[in-house]
Amino acid sequence: MKKVGLFFCQAPCIEGPKFDLQYLADSYQDSAATVHVFHEMLSRSSIDTMVRLISTHKLDAVVLAGCSPEFIKSTIGGEALLEELMSSGVNPNMIFHANLREQCLLAHPKATEEVLFRKARALTDVALASASIYKPCEVIDEPPHRKVLVVGAGEAALLAAYHLVRNNLRVNIVHPFDDWRYASEYRSDMNLSRTKLEGSHLFNFRTATEVIDVAGWAGDYEVTLTREGESAKERYGAIIAAVGKDYPVFQHLWSLLQIDFNADGAPQARNQHTLATRSAVNGISIVLPSNAALSTDDQFRDQSLQAGSAAMDIMTLLYAPWMRHNVAVSRVASNECGLCRTCTKVCAFNACSIDERLKTSIVDIRRCKSCGNCVVACPAGARDLITNPTGHISKAIEIFQRARKPEETNIMAFLCAGCAYRAADAAGMDGHPYPAGLYPLKVVCGGRVDMQHILQAFETGFDGVLLGCCREGHCHNLVGHLYLDRRVVLIRNILESRGINPERLRILDISPHEGELFAKAAGEFTEEIQRMTKGEGR
Repeated sequence: MKKVGLFFCQAPCIEGPKFDLQYLADSYQDSAATVHVFHEMLSRSSIDTMVRLISTHKLDAVVLAGCSPEFIKSTIGGEALLEELMSSGVNPNMIFHANLREQCLLAHPKATEEVLFRKARALTDVALASASIYKPCEVIDEPPHRKVLVVGAGEAALLAAYHLVRNNLRVNIVHPFDDWRYASEYRSDMNLSRTKLEGSHLFNFRTATEVIDVAGWAGDYEVTLTREGESAKERYGAIIAAVGKDYPVFQHLWSLLQIDFNADGAPQARNQHTLATRSAVNGISIVLPSNAALSTDDQFRDQSLQAGSAAMDIMTLLYAPWMRHNVAVSRVASNECGLCRTCTKVCAFNACSIDERLKTSIVDIRRCKSCGNCVVACPAGARDLITNPTGHISKAIEIFQRARKPEETNIMAFLCAGCAYRAADAAGMDGHPYPAGLYPLKVVCGGRVDMQHILQAFETGFDGVLLGCCREGHCHNLVGHLYLDRRVVLIRNILESRGINPERLRILDISPHEGELFAKAAGEFTEEIQRMTKGEGR
């Protein structure tokens, strides 16, 4: 039996209606090895207390009930908390989150205390259930490659390279044009930086060169570059995408580098406030285009600050003596594998292959993104994800089903981690409420959503199912949204054959910061479902 610590945050940053959090915490005294309510979870004293409780109770897993997991992962304080928990012996795949702030209290400011309590309990129950279903992932420690790839050739790219070379890191700049882009536009105060770079043995600049593939993880990325029809693989510890106003030229890179988009298709940082040059993954930074409305001097100042920030982030990373990597991949039950090769056809990252000697499908851990496309596509059911197991999704649907009230309109929402889940967070943070009858479940990718889970949601009494995924071309997993779109056509036909109105299933394509759009879509869908169910004699 796993020992679980349940840690609540009172979230003093929340204004508006609340429920009795201590009463909720007390109700779990028999469900966890230790239960504790913190006034502010990210404070030094709170983290020290958590570390002590982990040691005292020899905890196998931890549930953090408070802020969104995406908020915690993308803030400096949140990063520090997670690092401390893992250093205390908790496996990274055994840290769970109940999103009580963004997707409960902030999302439903006019809800009654009873409604908020019921939803908060359901979210906490799902997180606790995860601890019994998930298994620890493998962790690999290795020293980083102290070499950086900079993509771009504007002033920001040169400035980032200059900072890195000055600190004795090897740097390659690549870009697809035939010469130095914007050479005539460089400011006079850039001349010394260019001279310094061109005279350094640590620096290399390649024109007419493009990035076509990226595999691996922070500290050890394998990048495939192509020039004049010839390709080569090179190893880098980190990557900086300093593309400036040329960002449309590098559109193909965003998914490879797991960089977010805004609704207009422009690149966007993971956290625009405290980690303004960080992508969705460690070891990849981005220098964003400056606001075109700024003066030339102000644009240069902005690019210079971003380049320095990106370089500092990378230097901090690569000068560590070693790096820790969580092996979060698709697992294969080799005794169930039918050697049909479906997984090799649907994997966009070439992570799946067939081992003829072992007679089973195998996974390249450096290429697998843990998106779940192969899990859903496997006809033998021989695959599952370490980071988003099938049993967890089924159990979450059961828990949410018990929490709902039949007289209310209830929607089961499967939200992809890259965009839709974060859009739901943004709705709460930005003050755009949506109906409390929407129950959110984060899945790693739209391609992870299985037809069986959609049917389970309808069969257990949900009035509607919302599938939130990335916009076309924005998917961190390249094709997750495409596979979902294709499956939905089949799913609608199956629903209709079972007497379920297929319009009760809705896909929402969205960007991560479109909170207002998420709230509007959730509200409109709820109203449509109410009209449908009323007409169907619910």
